[in-house]
Amino acid sequence: MSDTAKPIYDLFQRQPNGPDLLFMGPTTRCTCGNDLFHALMWFDDDRTVGGYFTEMVCALCGALVRGVTEDDG
Repeated sequence: MSDTAKPIYDLFQRQPNGPDLLFMGPTTRCTCGNDLFHALMWFDDDRTVGGYFTEMVCALCGALVRGVTEDDG
């Protein structure tokens, strides 16, 4: 494995006690510049996304952020 390649399970070893950035409102990018998050979601019986929590955790710095919701249009 190269120095930049990491196994997927390393993404789940988040920084503990990251900052709470929920007050900043919905975002698609963390203040650290990362755009990859841990999010909780579930699926319906037809394998479509049934729902999700808007609170997410940045996979890089561990910050708690509010994710954007899908556009109904």
